[in-house]
This record gives sequence, C-alpha cells and structure tokens, in this order.
Amino acid sequence: INLTRGQDALLMDVPDVDEQGIRLPGKDLSGFELTVLLANVCGPEVRVNAVAPGLIRTPWTEEWDTLHNAVSHIAPLKRSGEAIDVARAIVDVAASAYMTGQVVAIDGGMTLR
Repeated sequence: INLTRGQDALLMDVPDVDEQGIRLPGKDLSGFELTVLLANVCGPEVRVNAVAPGLIRTPWTEEWDTLHNAVSHIAPLKRSGEAIDVARAIVDVAASAYMTGQVVAIDGGMTLR
C-alpha cells in the first residue's frame, strides 16, 4: 500500500464462516484475527474492518432448505440474509471513518443465541 499524507485506505475482509455464521477452523490466520492484527499494524493510514455474514440466500445455498428453515425459527430476525444485506453492511462499514479493527456480524442475530 502506497499512501501519501492525508489519504485514507480501507481493507475490507469477509472472513470464512459456515452457514450458521460460525468461524471455520483450519484456515491459517482467521479473518477475525487478521482484521485485528492489520488494524493495529496499518493504522492510522489504513482502516481494517470485516463483515461476517451468517446464512445468506444465494444460488449456492438455494438447496439448503433445512438450514434456512432452522434460521427462520431461531434467529431473532426470523429469516436468512440476502446478498443486499451484506452489501449494505459493507458500504456502511466502509463509510465509517472512525471504525477500525472491527468484525461486524450480519447474521440476523444468530450470534446472540
């Protein structure tokens, strides 16, 4: 990254999570730890944040009816996420100039359970 004084950069990460929004093991340094590490090392010139989606309706998950049904009964928002939910979160986090080192869960509240 080559920045001149006064510039701001943002590194946005979407860590590896399973269909229930749980961090996937066996990945080198997880997106969560990497987000915090890079935020500490790269600031203040670079802000580093991550968005961690839970179960999102996509062509890849269209046959996961059992999981979508379970989420609709368990999650506080009573539904699976949509791609637009994740996209909006990424835009909002990117626009937050005073945020760094954060992992924002977009999971309908599943992390509350």
